Amino acid sequence: MLIGVPLVLSELGGLGRGNFMEATFLVFAVIFAIGFFISVLRANIVKDRILRKIYTNNNELWKRLGMPIGWRWSPPGKIAHPFHRWWPGISYLWNEPAWLESAGDVALEFRQWQKAARCASFIFFPLAVLFGCLAALCDSMK
Repeated sequence: MLIGVPLVLSELGGLGRGNFMEATFLVFAVIFAIGFFISVLRANIVKDRILRKIYTNNNELWKRLGMPIGWRWSPPGKIAHPFHRWWPGISYLWNEPAWLESAGDVALEFRQWQKAARCASFIFFPLAVLFGCLAALCDSMK
């Protein structure tokens, strides 16, 4: 299916071999970029859910964590925005924080956040950059 897209482009536009490779790399770069944005969106949605649960069920823990707000969620009196301080932090991509045991029922969601953040950071973003660079390299070798 994915290889078919550049093949169709090749038939329609008379792409040569170099253009075919460039188109193939561009298709993969776009696919991985879309995967990156979906993973980031999923990670932020899960993060909002975690913060809402911590705020509702364990307000003292929420205060100890620095009263973080989410991407779309915030407690009354605060404004949520997507570029707020990055919580819970990159170190938690590998390690579970000490407060997770006292947070109650957010452990499963925290692991979902870890999975989505890892996919975005270590799979989709690097592959999108790699295939974008390969497409640019093919373009420069014409």
